[in-house]
Amino acid sequence: MKIHCFRLQEKGLLQLTEERPTASWLEDGIVRLLDVDYPDVTKDLRELLSPLNLEGALLDKIESQADGVCVETFLNALFLRYPRPAIHDFKDLYISMICVRETLIILHNGMPLPLEQIFARIDRFGGIGTTAITDLLLHILLLVINRDIELYQQTRQSIGELSNNFDQCLNTEVLNDIQNLTNQVSRLQSTTEDRLIFLGGLLTLKSPLLELHDVRLYFKEAMNELMQMQRWLERLEGRLQGLSQYYNLSLQNSTNNRLQVLTVISAIFMPLTLIAGIYGMNFTNMPELQMHYGYFIILGFMVLLGGGLGIFFYVRGWFH
Repeated sequence: MKIHCFRLQEKGLLQLTEERPTASWLEDGIVRLLDVDYPDVTKDLRELLSPLNLEGALLDKIESQADGVCVETFLNALFLRYPRPAIHDFKDLYISMICVRETLIILHNGMPLPLEQIFARIDRFGGIGTTAITDLLLHILLLVINRDIELYQQTRQSIGELSNNFDQCLNTEVLNDIQNLTNQVSRLQSTTEDRLIFLGGLLTLKSPLLELHDVRLYFKEAMNELMQMQRWLERLEGRLQGLSQYYNLSLQNSTNNRLQVLTVISAIFMPLTLIAGIYGMNFTNMPELQMHYGYFIILGFMVLLGGGLGIFFYVRGWFH
C-alpha cells in the first residue's frame, strides 16, 4: 500500500509531508490530500483510517468495491465514487474518495492520475486560490475530464486518418481498427454518462463537509462540456458505423467480383466440357473418330469456341 500525504498551503499549493492520519486531523483545520494506492482492500486500510472515526458502514462500502458512481453522506464523512479517466484501461474503473472535515482521501488501485499533473494544473492556476477542500476536489475532477477530452481528440484524429486511407487498406486490420475505435468511443460514452450522474448528485448535495456555493458554476460548466462531448461521441459513433457498413459493402463487392469471374470461366468451359464429354463416350460407331484430321479439327474448334466466348464476355464488360 502506497501512501502520499499533502498539505494545502496558504497560496493553495500542495506540499508533500510524511504525515499519517491521526485524530488531530479532525480539529486542526489544515486542509490535506491523502492519496492511498492499495492493490487490495485489507485490514491495513482500516487501521490507516481508524483515527478518523469513520463509520463501519462507510468502510464496508469501500471494501465492497461495487461498481457505479456514488455520492453518499455519512455521519461525519462524505463518500464519493468517480469514474477513472477513460484513457486508461484499469480493472477497477472507479476512484473512491472520502471527505472528512478538511481532509480529502483518494483511494484507488493503480495511479489514476500522475501527481505531477495535479501539481502542474494547480501551479498553472497560481494555486487553487483558496484553502478549501472543495476547490481541491474541483481541480482533480476537472483534470480527469480533461484527460477524457484528450482521448476524444485522439480518437477523432484516428477515425479521420482511417477514413482518408480507407480505400487503400481494405483488409482485416481495418476491421480491427474499426472495432478498437468503437470500443474507445463506447468506453468514453459510459464514463461521460457516469460523470454527468456524479456531478448531478454533487450539485444537489447538502453537506457541511463541502461548500459548493462558490464552485457550483464551475461544476455546471463541466456538465455542459460533458453533454457537448456526448453529442460529439454520437457523431463519432455514426462515422464508425458508416465505415463499418462501407467495409462490409466493399467486402461483398469484392466477393461478388470473384464469383463473377468464376462464373465467366465456367460459362466458357461448359461447351468445351460438353464436346469433350461427347467424344469421350466409348461407342463403336463414331464416324468422326475415323477422320485423319478429326482430332485437330475438334481441337481447333474448341480453341475458337473458347476464345470467341472469352472475347464476347470481355466486350460485354463481365471481366471488369
